[in-house]
Amino acid sequence: MEYNPEITKVCPYPYYWLVKFKDGGELAQYTETGGEVLYQEVLNRLQAGRGLSSVSWMPTHGDKPFYTQHIDSSWQRPIVLRRHFDTVHTRSGTVSKGLLLLLGWQATIAGRNYKSILFIDPETGSVEAQSDL
Repeated sequence: MEYNPEITKVCPYPYYWLVKFKDGGELAQYTETGGEVLYQEVLNRLQAGRGLSSVSWMPTHGDKPFYTQHIDSSWQRPIVLRRHFDTVHTRSGTVSKGLLLLLGWQATIAGRNYKSILFIDPETGSVEAQSDL
């Protein structure tokens, strides 16, 4: 995955999501002409039988890291969310006014819910993992 300067010109956020499919195809949250792609399009492609390989948060500035969750689409459902907040209390402290990126997966196995989520602070680059296994 690479930094795409064309998408970064039109994305209003510090990060955008990028999905890679098992057949080598990709789908980004924004097109190079500025159109926004709704995540429902990813879900539609999954229902049509296109297997998912990974979901990433890609930076709009080349000097920032990207974050990737590899997915086994036969049993994992991707989690990719952007949350704006006023105050959030995490185990490592309180964070006020900002943006939080979530990345991970969820699965239902034998009637039980399993999930693993990364909470990413795009300003500092810090990552906090939470698993409910």
